Amino acid sequence: MRKKIIIGSILFFILLFTQYITANAQIASQSTQVNSGEQFSIAVTSDISLSAYTIQANYPGLELVNSSGGTGAGTATISNALASGGTTSLATFTFRAPTVSKDTQYTITFSGSGMGDENLNPVANSQSTSTITVKAPSNPGNGGETNSKSTEARLSNLGITPNDFSGFRRDTTTYTVEVPNDVSKVKIYATPLDSKATVSGTGTVTLKEGANSFKITVTAEAGNTKTYTLNITRVSATDDTDDSENEESEARLKNLGIKPEEYDFSGFKRDTTSYSVEVPNEVTEIEVYAEPVSSKAQITGTGTITLNEGVNKVEVKVTAEDGTEMVYTLEITRVASTTNEEEPETNKELGLSSLNIKNFSLSPKFDPETYEYTLGIRNDIDSLEIEAKANNSNATVEIVGNENLKDGENIITILVSNAETEEYATYQIIVNKNAESEVAGTVDWTKPSTWGLKEKIIVGVAVLLVIIIIVAIIIKIKLAKKEDEDLDLPGAEELDRALAEHQELEDETKGQDEEFIETSENDNQYNDYYTNSVEQEKPKSDIERAQEYFESYTKRKGKHF
Repeated sequence: MRKKIIIGSILFFILLFTQYITANAQIASQSTQVNSGEQFSIAVTSDISLSAYTIQANYPGLELVNSSGGTGAGTATISNALASGGTTSLATFTFRAPTVSKDTQYTITFSGSGMGDENLNPVANSQSTSTITVKAPSNPGNGGETNSKSTEARLSNLGITPNDFSGFRRDTTTYTVEVPNDVSKVKIYATPLDSKATVSGTGTVTLKEGANSFKITVTAEAGNTKTYTLNITRVSATDDTDDSENEESEARLKNLGIKPEEYDFSGFKRDTTSYSVEVPNEVTEIEVYAEPVSSKAQITGTGTITLNEGVNKVEVKVTAEDGTEMVYTLEITRVASTTNEEEPETNKELGLSSLNIKNFSLSPKFDPETYEYTLGIRNDIDSLEIEAKANNSNATVEIVGNENLKDGENIITILVSNAETEEYATYQIIVNKNAESEVAGTVDWTKPSTWGLKEKIIVGVAVLLVIIIIVAIIIKIKLAKKEDEDLDLPGAEELDRALAEHQELEDETKGQDEEFIETSENDNQYNDYYTNSVEQEKPKSDIERAQEYFESYTKRKGKHF
């Protein structure tokens, strides 16, 4: 019986924990060394064959160029589910290293989740890291040691002559300008911000009618490059209406813009009538300028304009000699004022200014300089609503991994990046699903759906203890009954036989007494005989005879009952 109890207990524990026992698979990725600005690829593999998986890459400071291996190609997350069989080659990610002036190390973290083996048995989550060493350019004349060459590859100015455009900005790389049909050649000029950088793509170029595109490449002293694109449209002969034949009805502009020039816009086209531009809050007024195609046309709406915060709409009306009108619209947005703490964006380290998850609280409390957080959620939650705001208006925020959450550990990555300054900041939220939540009150003992692994183990152990106690009570009762049935008292058979003989003797004596009374009813000797007989032969009670028997038995056997 004891063996049965042990075997039953073992089976119970096996059934209890089977759903939590998963196969183990270790994903792997290699570390590598690359040159400054170089592309490189990293393959993620598994030590066992998998039929389902999701691989997510976290690569702070690096640029993702491409990815492959399943659904989500080209993104930081690759998922795959095979109809049959499995694979150990999970995903391949291609990155570009940044331009560095000294050797720098970067860490890429690959997280594997939602994994299943060839039989689709669940496989535990796994993680792998790769260390990327980016080598700075070396100076052969300095014994191969790393130098401190400049990586500045921007322009301080860019334009064409004649018919130049305005509104150049060093971090804006694409410009569009339109020139009349009679302009068949222009000269492209460019000045590098760093005198040690070199520029290619400048000089005199020939224009065909229609669109013309030119590339101006800046190569920094350290070898990294930056390319500006200049799109020049030469108006076709039929569209160029400067001739006097249509001058009376010509109501278009040849040029339109605003001053100060650093806030002017580019890409003006005489047949495009709507434009928008944004200026800083400190710009309280601007000057709108315009030049008509026809010298006989009249223009209104130009001059000095006072700007309110927000959108300011300015209309420039062109009236031709014959009364034909055309209206050009400028929407000038003056950025709203900010607090003194928010003004010096350029002095701040790139990061988040706020991070909130709807209906949840982060641990620890959000701080811009804290980059890792934890959160526990119930197993019925599949996605999180995350609001993240960068502390720089030019930065972008990308959130990866906050949907299709799997049981166990999930990693949500929030990447803040500024393409102009090539700055990056990465925040991570480690979300434990189907674990004891860090949010108070989420575990309801009356609702198994809210239980995590810890609660299920506690309930399972409690049920097992109750079963063991019940089984022990049943066994004890059965053993007690068996002992009662098998109890063999010493002398029990002799006692039963003596009681039976006594009963027969008593019945016989009683019959003789009745017969004697009937035949000697008139005999004077009756009373004396009956009295003596009763006094001398009166039978003893069963208890008295049993007591005498046991006293006699113990004397004979020398034992105590």
